[in-house]
Amino acid sequence: MEKIHCVTVIDGYLSFLVQWKEVDLYSGHHLTKGSQSRPHISEKNANIVRATAMNESFPQEVIQFYESRLQFNENLIPKDQEAEKAAKALLAAKEREAQEARNQQLLIDDEDQVDAASEAIAREERKRDKFNPHLSDLSSSESDSDEELALGSSDDERI
Repeated sequence: MEKIHCVTVIDGYLSFLVQWKEVDLYSGHHLTKGSQSRPHISEKNANIVRATAMNESFPQEVIQFYESRLQFNENLIPKDQEAEKAAKALLAAKEREAQEARNQQLLIDDEDQVDAASEAIAREERKRDKFNPHLSDLSSSESDSDEELALGSSDDERI
């Protein structure tokens, strides 16, 4: 193997374009073409090889290929700043969660107040409709309990 030129995905497999040393396949002798500074890639001396096969056969060359293309970002955020940023994000998330819980409690409290008000309105309507012969579907036990609630008395106080 002379050089790995690139890496790509072919049919879902990571593959390398590999240039082989120029060897006459029939005789096994190296072919020399004078003093050529850049080797020529052709169908005869280059092909696509799956990465698994290259990793097994030429591990050092694969590592060198990746290392030659590795780029470091010099503008990375220092770890202290990154940790501080993460802590701020966590605090903001906890605050949002607490605010959401407070909003949920306010909704529950509002529903309780609405329910109490609705019950009072319904009681007043039942009292008013109790004497309406067209709406006489209320039982006597309901009307008694409503009267007791309205008057604030119980059976013990009546005696």
